[in-house]
Parts: sequence; C-alpha cells; structure tokens
Amino acid sequence: MFSKGGVIKFNIIFWSLLFLYKWIGIGALSNEYEKYFVYSIFHIPVAFLTATLTFHIVFEKLHDTKNKVVFWSYIIAIALFFVFAKRAFSYFYFEPNYLPKDEFDENFFSIPKLLLELVSLYLMVGMYGMFYFIKHWSNQRQVLDALNREKVKSELDLLKYQVHPHFLFNMLNNIYSTAILKSPETASQILHLSNFIEYNLYHSKKELVPLNEEFDYLENFIELHKIRLGDKLNVEINLPKNSEELFIQPLLLLPLIENSIKHGVNNSIKKSWIKIEIDINEELKELSFKISNSVEEPSITNINSEKGGMGLENLKRQLKLYYPERHLLNILKEDGLYMVVLKIIY
Repeated sequence: MFSKGGVIKFNIIFWSLLFLYKWIGIGALSNEYEKYFVYSIFHIPVAFLTATLTFHIVFEKLHDTKNKVVFWSYIIAIALFFVFAKRAFSYFYFEPNYLPKDEFDENFFSIPKLLLELVSLYLMVGMYGMFYFIKHWSNQRQVLDALNREKVKSELDLLKYQVHPHFLFNMLNNIYSTAILKSPETASQILHLSNFIEYNLYHSKKELVPLNEEFDYLENFIELHKIRLGDKLNVEINLPKNSEELFIQPLLLLPLIENSIKHGVNNSIKKSWIKIEIDINEELKELSFKISNSVEEPSITNINSEKGGMGLENLKRQLKLYYPERHLLNILKEDGLYMVVLKIIY
C-alpha cells in the first residue's frame, strides 16, 4: 500500500513525536521526566510493534481473505501478547520503582490494570491506524481516478477514429454469410473478427464475465494474429474444464497475450511459439495464469522499453484496484524464453 521509503519515514516521524510527547509533554506536568522517559522507552516500541504487526502484516495479508476467523485470531493474539507484555513491565519494574506503594497492585492479573494497559496501548495504535487508513483510502482514490481518466481517454479516442461499431459488426455478419459459401477459410477469419468485436461491444463493459468466455475472446484475438503470422506462430492452450464456474474482470488477461505477441513473435524472424496454461485451485480459491513465449535475444531488451511496458503497467494498476493484496505477478526472462505468471485469489 505504502512505498517502503514512505513507511519508514512516516514511522520515524510519528513514533518519535509520540515518544517526545509521552516523555517531555506529560513529564512536564509533574516534573517527573525520568519516570516518563522510562515509561516511554518501553511502551512506545511496544505500540510500534503492535501497529506494525496489526496493519502492515496481518491486515495487508489477511483482511481480504474469506476466513475471517484466522484474521481475527491473529488480531486478538497480538493484542493479548502485548497487553500482557506491558502489564509485566509495569508489574515487575515500573510500578515498584516509580509509583507510591499505596498505588502498587500486588495482583498481576488485576482487571483494572489490564484494561488500563489495553486502552493506553490501543489509543496509540488507533492513532497510527487513523493515518494508515487515510493513506490507504487516498491511494485507492488515486488508482481509481487514474483508471477512470484512462478509460475516458480511450473512449474519446475510440469515438474519434472508429466506424460505428454496431454497423461494422452487422456488416461482418453479412459478409460472413456470403463468404462461407465461396471461401470457408475466409469465412472463418471473418467469424473470429466478428466474435472479437462482439465481445468488445457487449461483454467488455460487464463487471464480471465467466473465465471460459474471456478465454474464447482471447482465442479469437490469437486467431486474428495467426492470420497475419501464418505458420510462423504455434500456440498451445491448456484450459481447465470448470472454467465457466469462475468469473473475472473482462479484458484483464488481454495485456499478457498482447505482450507475448508484440515482444516475442513480432520481433522474431524464426518460427515462434506461445504456451498458455490456466489452473484453478478450488481448495485455495486461486486462479493461476501462465503464459510463456519464445524470444530472440535482441527482443529481450525491447520488453523492458517504456512503450512495451504500458500494457503490463495498466494490468498492474487493474490488479491493484480489483484484487488488492490478492494477486501475484511474476516475470521470468531466460535465454530464448519470456514467461509471465499471474496468480489471483478469487
């Protein structure tokens, strides 16, 4: 959610100011600076560890999981551990040395004392959490605004340059009806183009589509490129049988296919190949999409070019918006091979 550098800077500033407030600010009220220095030197690091484990580890990793029992078990376990750690520090060191004897409670498990430790701890953690969620909300808004601006720009560009899509779609169907009698191969090509346009018109604006429909769309996209590339391209596809039961965002996987063709096949003078493998792990609720393609050495540098990375950058932004903390995108480059593996928790 935060950049690593931003997290470090914010934590240094936040916890340092809180430490100074607890030590000097509260200490000045009774002129007991040593007492509140000792208090702060233990309690501030404990609050820091509690906040870090709660927000940056447990919340970021588990808050989107369906098993809320595990999530809340970790939250409660962290709270209990650090509340009792604070109580142990107060009971064995702080209270005997810095509190009057009549204020010292000899019962370690004193409910009022434990509640005091809980409240004092989570006042600090809650203050940190407020800033954390404000930043989280701000980042989400920025991603959403960027995607909306990109969508509006794409729609405006489309309106500028396109023939009316419904007219084009209907004309293609008419041409297909004629071509199937005279040239079945041409008719097949027109059908792929027609299906491709139909999906863009009627399905791409849906919130979710079945995985098998999305993949039919990708196959039409690949077939259209095979018309241009001919025998130069060999494509192998492995799709699970239960793909119609899983729903994803439309056009989510298209940038991976485009990237594979653009930087693998297009930059090759030899025969090229693309292998697409999809796996659904119902037990883990995980969708795995792996696409690998052949590359010639000069094209590897092009993969990292700014222009070539636009599709993958757009995909990363979509994943961050639609599957926050529930996706993993890995890119592997080896001699003659370029592979992208995308895993999504659905």
